[in-house]
Amino acid sequence: MRPRTGHPSRAILSHPSSQRLNRDKYDLSDLRKFREPAEGGFDCSGLTRAAYQAAGIDLPRTAQTQYEAGPVVPPGQPLQIGDLVFYGTATDIHHVAIYIGNGHMITAPGDKEVVKIAPYRWAKDDYFGATRPGT
Repeated sequence: MRPRTGHPSRAILSHPSSQRLNRDKYDLSDLRKFREPAEGGFDCSGLTRAAYQAAGIDLPRTAQTQYEAGPVVPPGQPLQIGDLVFYGTATDIHHVAIYIGNGHMITAPGDKEVVKIAPYRWAKDDYFGATRPGT
């Protein structure tokens, strides 16, 4: 049994296959070990689920059901490290990622891309909202 880290973002950041944060510099080399589920890696909701499970919090399997599980962060409230950020519409959430602060997220973007750190907002995104599981 893995020791609990107490926080999902710390869990994923401390995972042996994850990257290390050094102030504002990101070393993405180890993130390349995260692959598509068929290769033994993660899709977006699998990544968030694994991170939260490592912190002792169970999440549903899909992005849609993870959003529905809430609790929802009210619009306009600042995001906190570890919040889940969602993209799509109320009835079609198609992507989820983990907010890690400073406007960035850890995301498993799919389409044969590797897990990476990226801004959580960008031009013409379909950001829907955030949840704060475990609160």
